[in-house]
Amino acid sequence: MSSDSLKMSGVVALVLARAGSLGIPCKNLALLKGQPLLQRSLNTLQEANCFDSIWVSTDDDKIASCAIQGGAHVHRRASYTATHEASSITAIQEFLQYHQEFTVVCLVQCTSPFLRVHYLHQGISMMHNGYDSVFAVTRRHSLRWSEG
Repeated sequence: MSSDSLKMSGVVALVLARAGSLGIPCKNLALLKGQPLLQRSLNTLQEANCFDSIWVSTDDDKIASCAIQGGAHVHRRASYTATHEASSITAIQEFLQYHQEFTVVCLVQCTSPFLRVHYLHQGISMMHNGYDSVFAVTRRHSLRWSEG
């Protein structure tokens, strides 16, 4: 399926990128092969060519600047959606309150830098085929704790 045939009206790619990470400060702008993680995600989203628009929801000026330089629109998140307790769902709901023209949200984590265009195309194709939601997972068989 070509990217043109994957186009659906009302589909937005949304990257949530707040500044206040507890584990790695400003991780969304961390460099991987000389490029910010956010920029890597934006490049992949643009290459996919299957979204009405690409948005970055952030509370940070540096992230907003990177988003604009990367060709994305910026949504200034409300402070209550930018805390470490706030869920992604809360941030998406807040975004949709201001952008009701979108009916399908493709949430992309820029901290997953190995996202591939064909994964996005597979997800959009599934939406074309009647699925009401799609998400990507990786099967891991390792323990997340150590025995001892």
